[in-house]
Amino acid sequence: MQFDFLVDKEKNTITIKREFAANRQLVWDCYTKSDLLDQWFAPKPFTTKAKSMDFSEGGHWHYAMIDPDGTEYWGWTDYTKIDPIDYYETLDAFSDSEGNQRTDLPKQSGKSISLTKKKIPWWKLLSLMTPLLIWKQLLTWE
Repeated sequence: MQFDFLVDKEKNTITIKREFAANRQLVWDCYTKSDLLDQWFAPKPFTTKAKSMDFSEGGHWHYAMIDPDGTEYWGWTDYTKIDPIDYYETLDAFSDSEGNQRTDLPKQSGKSISLTKKKIPWWKLLSLMTPLLIWKQLLTWE
């Protein structure tokens, strides 16, 4: 399976590509349904809890990553473009628990998720996605 980690210093971007041998609908659902995102999005030992989610163009996902001590780190994702089952684009920012974006912290612009076809068991799918998303989120903040 394909795994690419591409750095473009001139454009100040990092692109991570990973193929999953899984049903496209399952992969799509894991990215676009809050109950599934809550199960895998945060790096261990953190957990994720969605406060609200409207997966539609112009919609948002408001969530917290919670450390083992109970401290909540809030985030806000705006969905800017969606091509169902194939692709979506987001803008991400840190926020507070009420959804107010933090202006003292950086925003991430232009994150996109694209899906490809292959098949693997769903339990492997979830364990493979988490480290890649952490890297993508940590390394693409502007």
